[in-house]
Amino acid sequence: MNPSKTNQSEAKHSGGRPTVISDIVLAKLIAAFQNGMTDRIACEYAGIHPATYYRKCKEDTKFCEQIKLAKNFQILLAGNKVTDILQHGKDRDSGPMARWLLEKKLPEEYGTQVNIQQNNQQNNYFNMSYEQLDALINEAGIDMSDPSKLLKELEAVKKEQAENGSDNILG
Repeated sequence: MNPSKTNQSEAKHSGGRPTVISDIVLAKLIAAFQNGMTDRIACEYAGIHPATYYRKCKEDTKFCEQIKLAKNFQILLAGNKVTDILQHGKDRDSGPMARWLLEKKLPEEYGTQVNIQQNNQQNNYFNMSYEQLDALINEAGIDMSDPSKLLKELEAVKKEQAENGSDNILG
């Protein structure tokens, strides 16, 4: 067997279509995700179709892990900024921005919570975010633009419940 022919066959392309996700495309995706871009915008910036991106995520766990790290990069920076401010009192102007980012990206850990106590026989407690509270207010059709009207409505509900023997405004 001729050794030069063996080396030529090993150097040949294995066949099939070459990958669309080149090192350059991967670098663009990582840069876009590190800057907080959505999947769609990152794919547009990198010059690939979102379906190609999602397919690659399904097929390649290493690629998926690199993307996950890139998407969490801003959270890491914000967390570091908050820690730096707490430890050293530096960059107080950028602190609110870091806190805002953490609230939006990790609402379970950093989101603002509203505690509401329901005073009845069971003495139930529950937590909800301001966004959830706003949604509940909108769903109930409560007009928050006129506080005096809202106060009158609440007084009417309270009076009605007192007449019915209930002291529970929430239900």
